[in-house]
Amino acid sequence: MKSDDTLLIVAVIAVLVSAVGLFVSYSSILPLDVRFAPTNTSTGTINVTVVANTAINFSVNNINWSSGFHPPNTDFVILSTSNGSNGTNWRTVTQGFVLDNLGTVNVTLFVKTEKNATQFIGGSLGGGPLYQYNVTNLDAGACGNTTGFNLGVFRDVNNTVGTLGDKVCGGAGSLGPGFFFNGVPGLGGQNSIRIDVLLRIPSDAIKDSFLGDTMTATAQAVS
Repeated sequence: MKSDDTLLIVAVIAVLVSAVGLFVSYSSILPLDVRFAPTNTSTGTINVTVVANTAINFSVNNINWSSGFHPPNTDFVILSTSNGSNGTNWRTVTQGFVLDNLGTVNVTLFVKTEKNATQFIGGSLGGGPLYQYNVTNLDAGACGNTTGFNLGVFRDVNNTVGTLGDKVCGGAGSLGPGFFFNGVPGLGGQNSIRIDVLLRIPSDAIKDSFLGDTMTATAQAVS
């Protein structure tokens, strides 16, 4: 029995010696700093995603000539925010809409109304009703690369059902530069346009009723 125990102890010692020899052999081929020095650096990662923000706002959003009437023997009157025309009997309005791009990307801008001239004003004398708008840059160069749309020129409103209306700022398709946002590098605060409105009101226009309409501006991020 003692002989068996002795053999077992010798065998265990032999295995331990073999394991130590294997460790010494393996460690001898590793660099000194790997064998003996623990690491003193570690890394972490930082992730952030910046998304495009499309945001426009009518900072001036109301045009109101209030109530008025036609002078005797006149077939029509003109009301215009661009030059203050007031038909002599309506409130003088010299401020058109102001639209700002408050987002972080250039946008293609569309404008439409709910009504056309006949629906809004009615009448037929003096050439009939007119309902027009005119887009100009309040900040130089704010509305760029327009396609088929002339800035500074009055044109009939667009109330076509199922569309976004007239493309006011932006190139062919959805190409830019379109309506600039405030942070365009090197261009400063190039982010505001003005939209003036002109009405020709025949003397036989709709009377004794509040006449109103809504203009809607829609922005799509330039691709």
